[in-house]
Amino acid sequence: RFAGRRTLITNFYKHKLLINKYLYIKDFVYVKNNNWILNSKYNGNSSDIELNSKFGEYISNIENFCNKNNIKLYVVIAPNRNSLYADKYLYMNKKPEDLIPKDISKSNILYPYKEMLETSKKDYVYFKTDHHFTDYGALKMTNLLLNRIKKDFPQVKFVNANDYTIIESNYVKSEFRRNYDEGVEITIYCPFLKRYAKKILDTNYKYYLHKNNKHLKTRMVHNTEKQGKDFEYPYGADLKVVLIGTSIIENINDFLPYQFKNMKYIRINGPIGMPDSEHYKIIKYYKKEIVSYKPDIMILLITQYNVSQIVDMEFKDAF
Repeated sequence: RFAGRRTLITNFYKHKLLINKYLYIKDFVYVKNNNWILNSKYNGNSSDIELNSKFGEYISNIENFCNKNNIKLYVVIAPNRNSLYADKYLYMNKKPEDLIPKDISKSNILYPYKEMLETSKKDYVYFKTDHHFTDYGALKMTNLLLNRIKKDFPQVKFVNANDYTIIESNYVKSEFRRNYDEGVEITIYCPFLKRYAKKILDTNYKYYLHKNNKHLKTRMVHNTEKQGKDFEYPYGADLKVVLIGTSIIENINDFLPYQFKNMKYIRINGPIGMPDSEHYKIIKYYKKEIVSYKPDIMILLITQYNVSQIVDMEFKDAF
């Protein structure tokens, strides 16, 4: 807020980047020798005991709601980028904490850490400059979820990569509108790095375009109170599905809607007019919509970081 402020900040980071191997900007760090932009925040400060009890309470309330309305619930906890690429975080002399509840023995809760870790060794599961899944990671996560759903609904089919045309791009496609850009970390959180985007974007990612995409009908809802998408696909399993989650699952919407005739996606951290503390109060805000939709299946897909966010909420009016 003074003359020359922007120039001063730009020159400060420019010289700092020339001298240092990595550059801290707010809650992120840019690693110069491999062009990763990493979130330096981990998974909160809640204890395992708090996570076990409060997260268990949260899921039990949602499960009770689903049982009363004849809905089959599946909960997916996606491993963070921090966990799958822990070796990258050695630059910060820290190790990411794994605060997933120890008791996830319920058959409807899926935490595929080992499977996604193996997948990350074959190709990029997360973008280097964005904290969302790549299409490759989303494809693997979708089939892991479908593998569990098939035990209750055998008519559901796996995603077949042969049904897709695969293209490659060094640009990142994520977030609600699924646009190609430099990635959220560069465009929003680390805008100073935009001037180096051509250099930083040094990796090609696989993108999957369904060969039958013209038959998928999509309706977007995007306002201050709600963010979501409704899908119709005539060749999917004859089931209604509600998918609820955060922006991490946007790329899953390139795969999952083709597996069911009807799918409703509700993004709980999207509405601008809703306070952060209200984002995970699913039943409170979406009860009527879910009940009127009459789904066969409800999927709650979050990351392990969201677990600690959920348990930090006040539960008295969450449901």
